[in-house]
This record gives sequence, structure tokens and C-alpha cells, in this order.
Amino acid sequence: MNEIRQEEYEIQNFVNEVLIPSFPNWTLKSFGTFKKVNSKANTFFGEASKTQIFEGTPYQYIGNCQFLHFTSLISLKAILDCGWLRMSEFGNLSDNTEFVYAASSVFGGELEFSKVDLDSIKETLFSLSACEVSQENNIDPYLWNVYGDQGKGVSIEYEFSNFKVYDYLFGNVRYGIESLDLLKEVFHNFNIYKKSNRGIYPTNFLNLISDILVFHKAGQFKSEKEVRLFWRSEKSSWEKHEKFLIYKDFNTIQEVRYFAKLFLKGRNPFFANGDVSDVMKNEILGVIPQVEIKKITLGSNISIGKKLDILDLLNELKKKHNYEYSIFHLNADSEIRPFFKLVK
Repeated sequence: MNEIRQEEYEIQNFVNEVLIPSFPNWTLKSFGTFKKVNSKANTFFGEASKTQIFEGTPYQYIGNCQFLHFTSLISLKAILDCGWLRMSEFGNLSDNTEFVYAASSVFGGELEFSKVDLDSIKETLFSLSACEVSQENNIDPYLWNVYGDQGKGVSIEYEFSNFKVYDYLFGNVRYGIESLDLLKEVFHNFNIYKKSNRGIYPTNFLNLISDILVFHKAGQFKSEKEVRLFWRSEKSSWEKHEKFLIYKDFNTIQEVRYFAKLFLKGRNPFFANGDVSDVMKNEILGVIPQVEIKKITLGSNISIGKKLDILDLLNELKKKHNYEYSIFHLNADSEIRPFFKLVK
């Protein structure tokens, strides 16, 4: 067996013994090794494949593939005008323990981040938070109050045009200490493997399993019932993002942060050229998912008079951009009803 094949064999052996017992479909998207001249590599660095990593685990999303995004009226208009939803970098999320919650809970004192390192890592991680469409979630007071501008905003019901995409990860967010069992098992296996000197091991173990870490939150957020779309775009700490999907903007507390674009149906600039073939469109959608807004529901704390004005504007935007959403409203009796003007 030549040297390269021996390294590949040992790396796969690490995956088999440390990761696959907890995540049966784990595979590596890429890997590399560090070694001195004329010496055998004893460490590697790798990146997990996102295509099937959650299958057969509690992180796997199994549902109706219809999702809700609660937001303000101002944000809704910005979404409809620009043609995309914003995926937020992790440094912009309201819970500042995002990403490190699971790592610190599992690794304890063995995990140390400087603030500079942590901020740099968070700039490469992007997520879109949502919850599944259901009667309970559609009228949930907590979701409307916290994310729907205290009932003065909207809920957006949407679907993904291609639910299985190559470079994104979608799954259930898990809450609290009791949800960390699989990660604890992975860390236990890692320690045994490393201490036994059985073969090559990763120098970037934390980064290797970070696709799992980002799907954990503290138990106090359990009522959010979040499912999450996750995307990573690597860069060095001293660099700026250069991908056209990523841009800088202000957040709600006047900070400048990175955001990533998730295009609405019909607004992907790749499709602006009428010469793009159906085959090419399918290939693009396999890499960059597209969102189709099916329904917009106005919150119960908007007066009827204001709702009528909002209805007019939403219909104007619908016609202007060829959207196909329906407009509903949540009334004072927690009922969601179609919303339209009576024409005399």
C-alpha cells in the first residue's frame, strides 16, 4: 500500500471509529495532511460533507417542508424589494452563546477561544432560522411577540425550490444539556483514539464537527422550535468575504455585519439571462437554494385600517415582481383568515 493510500485508509479509520458510531452517514468532503519531509503524517485537517450528515439522527428534519419566518413590516418590504432573504452570520444572532454552547458544554476546560478567534469563526458561519408551518406555530404568541414585532409584523410562509442542496445543511436545532449525548459520544471516542496512538487524527477537530455544534442552543430557547438552514463560507481572519452571495449591512442594533443572500423565486440573477437552459437552472438550484413565498400573514396587533393600506402595498409588490403569494391576517381571536378588500 503506497503512502497516500495508507493516509487515506487511516483517515477513514478515524471516521469509522470516532464519528460513524454517532453519525452513521458521516463522510469527509475534503481533507489534507501535515507532515515533515521523509516522515509519516500523523495529523490531518478535514471538512465534513453536508449531503447526508444528519440522516438517521435526531438532527434530521422530517416534516412537511413548509416553513415560517417571522419578521417586521419594514423587513418584509426590504425582502420583497431586493429579492432575497438574509442569512445572518453567527456574530449577528441574538443569542451570543451560539456555536460555543455545545462545544463548551461538551469539551469544558479543554476548549478555549480568544474573542478575536471566536469573532473570526462566526463571520464564516451563516444561518436562516425558521420553524415548521403548523396550526400551533402559526398563532404561537411567543413567536409573534419575539420575532413578529410584537404582533405588529408578519409571518412569511415559504418553501425551498430544491430541498436537498449540495453545500447547505438543514436540520432540527436541539436544546439543552440533554441533547448533547451524541456529541459527548464523539468526544469520548476522539479522546480514546488520540490517546491510544492508533493512527492519524485531525488537528482541526472542533472545526471538523462544527456543522453539528451550530445546531445546539441552551434549553431556555426551546420554545422557538427552530429548524435551521446553515451555510459556511471560509475566509481568513484578516480577509473580507468576496463571494457575490455575501454582503455587509446594518443589523437592528446599528452594527455592521455580514449577511448571505437566499434568493426568492424568480429573483436569482443567474436566471436574468433568458438564454439559461433548464439543465443549467437545475444545476444552479442544486448549489444555491431558492425560496418561494407562498403566504404572508399580517399580525393581530395591526389595526384593520392599517392592514388595508398594507394589503394595497403588498399587492403592488406582488404584481411588480411576479410573486405568487396569498395574503392572510391573524385576527383578535387567534384565527388566520384570508385578507382582501371588498369591491363595490
